[in-house]
Formats: sequence, structure tokens, C-alpha cells
Amino acid sequence: MEIILLKTILCSGMLLGFYHIFLAKEKTFVFNRFYLLSALIFSLSIPFATIETKQIEEVTPKTVLVGEISQTILQNPAIQQESFDYLKALLVLSVLITGFLFLKLIYSVLKIKRLKGKRIIYQDRKIVLLQKDFAPFSFWDTIYLSENYFKDSKIDETIFLHENIHIMQKHTADILFIKIIKAVFWFNPFIYFYKKAIINNHEFLADEAVIAENKNIKVYQELILQEILKQQNIALIHQFNFNNTKKRFIMMTKKNSKFATTKNYLALPAFIVLAFVFAEKVYANENTKAADSKITTDTKKQSTYYSEVYQKINNDEKKGIGVTFNDNDKNDFLSHLEKDTIKPQEKNNIKAEENHKSNDSSIPAPPPPSSSFVQAEFPGGVSGIRKKAAEVFNPANIKDDKETLQSVVYISIDETGKVEKVISTGIQEDFNKEAERSVKLALGETLWKPATNAGKPVKTAFSIPISLHFEKPKKTQ
Repeated sequence: MEIILLKTILCSGMLLGFYHIFLAKEKTFVFNRFYLLSALIFSLSIPFATIETKQIEEVTPKTVLVGEISQTILQNPAIQQESFDYLKALLVLSVLITGFLFLKLIYSVLKIKRLKGKRIIYQDRKIVLLQKDFAPFSFWDTIYLSENYFKDSKIDETIFLHENIHIMQKHTADILFIKIIKAVFWFNPFIYFYKKAIINNHEFLADEAVIAENKNIKVYQELILQEILKQQNIALIHQFNFNNTKKRFIMMTKKNSKFATTKNYLALPAFIVLAFVFAEKVYANENTKAADSKITTDTKKQSTYYSEVYQKINNDEKKGIGVTFNDNDKNDFLSHLEKDTIKPQEKNNIKAEENHKSNDSSIPAPPPPSSSFVQAEFPGGVSGIRKKAAEVFNPANIKDDKETLQSVVYISIDETGKVEKVISTGIQEDFNKEAERSVKLALGETLWKPATNAGKPVKTAFSIPISLHFEKPKKTQ
């Protein structure tokens, strides 16, 4: 999740940078509005997208062996030291901030709706004549202005046209959208700059429409200056005297550069490049040789319990102490487990299946588990994990010319059935990463049925041995 959030922030920042470099100084206001909204939606969604690319690779036939999920490590929650969960604290803080911002948004809407004034219909538009001396503003389908602006049953046409443009083009919807995005992604610093750019562009659109109708820029600018002192601090509204006056005046008299249209066209390649950079890539390999890779799941039981630890567990149970497993036991157990499971390759020409069998013969069978202990269960069975891990395993990510590679992936499951951690051990780093990646994809976000000991949920850990065998191509005469 952290990677997805980081991608979202970086992508939104790059698209905002493109806007300020190429588009912000051009009078392509309609396109700019579409670009800013699209950039926000794109940056929030593209990290979740996947792009399948074909990777041509000249390889020899491969066999991926995914062993039986057989290792269970018992941990007694009663003896574990409680530690402060910073990640959980950050999550709670994030939810609280998001909730506060949503409440603030709701309050702003209610504050506008509760403004007291006479409600009339003027030129088929809802108008609220306020008792307070407010500068004109609009929200959703209603224009709000002081009673002083309604003289002789008329409203200044320039003011009415400006606010009516905001309503007709549904600018309030844009503001509500950016406010909701800000409430959820408040930690993204670029969101605040998006909000400012979107509101600025709304004012440019309204100014452009007024000038096109009245043709008198100077009179319109003087009217804006007269209203500056009446500005009110109300969120979610478009004020006639919006505070970015200087920039508005510049854009009123500015002309587009001769490259304005070209700059608009550059936006499409920018989106395409960022899509390729930030989307999740799935590689579909095309081997130049006819031989296909063989992917199998080894269902033979992998006996990887360390006998001394089991003896300790059994002795404790007989004494009525209960099953205990402290950190020293765990580290000692894992060190022996790694030695038992991942053996150094003695001969490069040995086949993966033979190497796998030799591992089985060197490890003593575990003693029977405690009758009170019930292993954790994965929905659909652990065979589904093995099968999925083998399917998504991508040998193209392995940069090694050794004939056989081996790794063990450990899965830690807490008392609620949630996967806490997935780690891998082995000699070859690329193979470890790919083994870990394939198991994570196989697990997904699925919750396990937690293991129990004496009827109480306990933490468990499983191990999955994975090996990759590169078969030497047969020579043809």
C-alpha cells in the first residue's frame, strides 16, 4: 500500500508540474479544466492498473518446484512482549484526520444553506438576497448576494453573468470533488495546489465569458476592485471578487502563444509515459526456443520441524505448562530450518527433483503435533497457494546461470488470520525476491482461519520451499 500511495503522490506532482510549465499560462481554459480533473483521477487510479508487456527471452526449459506448505511454528501470545504498533497508530490518525475533514466539508455546506435571506427567481435562476453586506457568490444552482445589489428589481448584468457562468458550467461540482479528494488524500501536498489551480481556472472561465459579452475589460476590472473589501471567508463558493485579482487581470488581456495547441497535444504523451512508469507491469514471456517451461507443485510432505524444539514443546505439554515458543527458540528453530531446507548445491548437473528428494531423506520426520493444536487454514486449501504461486512465478526475473536455485518463503499469520509478513531466504537474491513476490500474489489480501491452541487463537508461521531447475538443452545432430 505504501508503494501505491507513493506512486499516487509522484504521479500527481508530475502532472501538476506539466500543467504549470505548459498549460497554466495559456488561455485554453476549457482544456485546462479537463486536464486538471483528469490528472487527479489518473494519478489516483493508475497505480492500481496493470500493463502486460511481452518480454522476449532466449532460455532453456525450466522446472519450478513449489513444495508442500508444511511448517507450523507455534507462538504463545501470553509470553510475547507488547510493542507499540506505529503503523496502526498512523492508520488511526489518518482516519481521524479524514473524518475531521469530511465533517468540516459537511459543516461548510450547511453553513451556506443556512444563510438567511429572501429567496427569489431572477431570469430563471435561484437568488438569495442576504441581509448581510456580502460580495456576490454562487454555490451549486444558487446565486447569493446582498440586498444592496438588487435595485429596482434588477441585478447588475456583469455580476449576474459572472456567477451564472459558474452555475451553468457546474464549477461547484469540481470544488466538491477536490474537497473530497483532499479529505481522503490529505497527506498528498500536491492536492492543495490542484485545488488552487482549479479555482483559478474557474475564475478565468467566468471572466472570459463576461468579457466576450460586454467587451469592456476596464469597466469589468474596476467592478472587481470595488468588491475586494467585501470578501467573506466561506468555503466551497465562487466569489465575484476572488483574491487572485492580479493574475485574473493579466489573463484578461493575455493572448495565446502560437504553440498553445501544440502544448495541449503534449498532454497525451505525458499521460502515456506516466501510465507506463507507474502502472503495475505484468510480463508475458515469449521464449525463442520451442521448449516450454514446466511448472509443477510438489505435494510430497516437507519435514522441516526441528526435533529439539518439538521435544521441548511436548515436554512442556506433559508438564501442563502449555505450548510456549519464545524468540530465542524461534531464531534457533529458523536457523536449523534454513539449514535443513536450503542445502548448498553440491553438483551443478543434478536435477531439481533429485535434489528435492535428497532434502527429504536428510530431515527426520516430525513428531505428531499436540492434540489441542489446530493449524491455520487458508480458504480453498493450501494447495491453492502452491498452484497460484507456481502460475505467477516468472523465471525471467532470475538473472543467474546456475542450474538449480532454491529458496524458502516464510509466512507469518497473526491471531486474527491476517498475514503479517512474507519473507524469503536463500543464496540467490533475485530468486528470493521472485519467490517472495509469487507467494504474496498467491496469498493476496485473503484472511486465514487462524490456528488455535487449547481453543485460543495463536500466531503461526508456515514455510514454502521453492526451487527452480534450468534443464540443459539437448544437443541435436
